[in-house]
Amino acid sequence: MRDRVIDRLPAWFIDRMREWAREKLLPAGSTVPSSFPYEGLLGTSRGVATHIPRLLHRVHDTDAALHELADTHAREAQCVRQYWLYEGRSLREHARRREGISDMTFATWAMNGHKLLMGIFARQRDTWQRRYERSHIWP
Repeated sequence: MRDRVIDRLPAWFIDRMREWAREKLLPAGSTVPSSFPYEGLLGTSRGVATHIPRLLHRVHDTDAALHELADTHAREAQCVRQYWLYEGRSLREHARRREGISDMTFATWAMNGHKLLMGIFARQRDTWQRRYERSHIWP
């Protein structure tokens, strides 16, 4: 069965949700800087090289948006989370995992959740732009 959900999403949204899912599934692969000492490959103690996290801000904002969505639309938020954490599974498998819903219902809830999430992202962007413009006033 063709995945009707991802076909209707813009590329920027897909990339953002994949970044969020990757961070949730592979937190050890995080780009968060750390100087915590550990035993290296050869048993020598050394610190982890630090670097600037590239995705942390967007991943955090995506997670906050999903929490906001869950406050008002819990079932849609659950479907969106499940969709991205188990991307590649069929809609039928997703529905089976939710127990008691059809694949059409799962697809509908996921698509509605994505639309609502895009609205939250737009509001986050507008808030950030207003704050940026206020703090960077040119003479």
